[in-house]
Amino acid sequence: MDGDNLLKRPWLPSLICFFLLLSGLALRLISFNWNSRLHGDVNLFALTARELAINGKLQYPLKYEYFDKLPYLSLSTPASQHPPLWAWLGGMIARVLGNPDTFSILKGLGILSGMALLVALLATAWQMELKAEALVVLGLAALSPALVDFSANGSMYILTALILILANLLLLRFNPGNIVHYLMAGFLCGIGYLAHSSLLLLPVVYLVPLIVNRNSFWLSPNRQPGPEDRVFTIRQRLIGTGVFFLTFLITLSPWLAWNFRNFGQPFFSLSSYYLLDQLGMLRTEIFGKAITTHISQPFNLGILQNYLILVAKASLKTTRQFFQTLGPFALLLACFGMLRLIRKEKRETLYALSMPPIMYGLAIILWGTYKFRFLIPLLPAAYLLAAIGFIYLLRLGGWRKTIGWLFLAGSLIWMGATYLQSQPTLYYGKETREDARLYDQMRPLAVELAKQETGVVLGIAETLDGGIETVYWTGFPFVAGRGLRKAEIGKLGHDFHARYLWADEATLGLARAAFPTARLILENPPFYVLELLP
Repeated sequence: MDGDNLLKRPWLPSLICFFLLLSGLALRLISFNWNSRLHGDVNLFALTARELAINGKLQYPLKYEYFDKLPYLSLSTPASQHPPLWAWLGGMIARVLGNPDTFSILKGLGILSGMALLVALLATAWQMELKAEALVVLGLAALSPALVDFSANGSMYILTALILILANLLLLRFNPGNIVHYLMAGFLCGIGYLAHSSLLLLPVVYLVPLIVNRNSFWLSPNRQPGPEDRVFTIRQRLIGTGVFFLTFLITLSPWLAWNFRNFGQPFFSLSSYYLLDQLGMLRTEIFGKAITTHISQPFNLGILQNYLILVAKASLKTTRQFFQTLGPFALLLACFGMLRLIRKEKRETLYALSMPPIMYGLAIILWGTYKFRFLIPLLPAAYLLAAIGFIYLLRLGGWRKTIGWLFLAGSLIWMGATYLQSQPTLYYGKETREDARLYDQMRPLAVELAKQETGVVLGIAETLDGGIETVYWTGFPFVAGRGLRKAEIGKLGHDFHARYLWADEATLGLARAAFPTARLILENPPFYVLELLP
């Protein structure tokens, strides 16, 4: 049976589509239950959303940053690790519902985004007139362990994946002569940047229609321009560019104003300083009466060399892990899918499918850091190419048809192996299992700490973000001190009148050295809580 046979009976595609959507929803609802831990940034999203719901402020309920743009003696920090859209949506919903459990609300938002992603993939394949392929990509995306898990772990990466697929769809339909398409592109790029700063380069994909002076700007070399290939004047292209960037800036304007109010500049993100920290250019130390983070050395050739090494390592690790997550069989199908588009001279389709992921991938690689969660937005377009490759092999017939079925079966088996784990959470990739073990040691201790008299907690542990992941469960004011030296830790304890100190086995000795009179009151190795006596 080839791909066309799937469509011979009008009711069969609809039935298969319904079954796959239902299966995708069921898996995502199941993953809602197995995602019981606020991994990494999810903790910050949930805390920010809860603060917005309860206090009406888009901030972290803890001292998180030490930049001189912020007041030093403040037990809250304006949310700046990521753009605000995800936490803002969760907080507004929590406020309307009167429900402070923002973690569950964010997981619910993820399920909605994950299901919208499946529909967007269907629409994208349908726009390319690939009806049989639409069912295959729906099946792959519906069953993908990574997409299932990230649809209910509380992070915004599934929303980022949805935005990239919508960018693919808009590119497929893009008409440089239609001003509405520029409005849509500007709005989508603005929303993308508000979701995650890794989508900063997304506007680049819409500049090609302005540079190439034809309506159909992906002309194949063997096709001459026809009457539909209308030439645009410079004035028309300038108007289109203006509409695009004006819409983009208007969409960003609330966040730009918020940044200016809190940081004195329209663009500010702690993530932008992460690379500087990786390069050893940042230092947090006592400066006058405060502790301040500042650039400790200027950029030079040595740092440039280190940066290029970081980029190379991140590129290799990202590529290797992406291929491993996608699996060898889906990867081979995707290669056949690309081959089909090249042979059919579908340049517009290749451009539309590849450019948004390429711009996204370029942004994360230039950041010089590998994170497993960054791979999630790259998977849907790869699955779409794999679906195209599968139907292509079926239509070739013979032994290639058999190869197609074997590759599809191999892809499903590769996915199924992940579900055999007791809890197939994937936030940190292969490191997730160890992180989950530590989290399960941390949470009971955090619950016990919450029963103590309220006081400021100074977190200096090397694991679980220094103890920040306890804040959602304790509700206590918190000061981040991970990675600081004895002098800075002692000053933070004094300046913020800390009552408790959260440490782990790696920092317990440092804690006792900084606070010799501290008394151990709670422990669940490798984590310890000390009370700082006056």
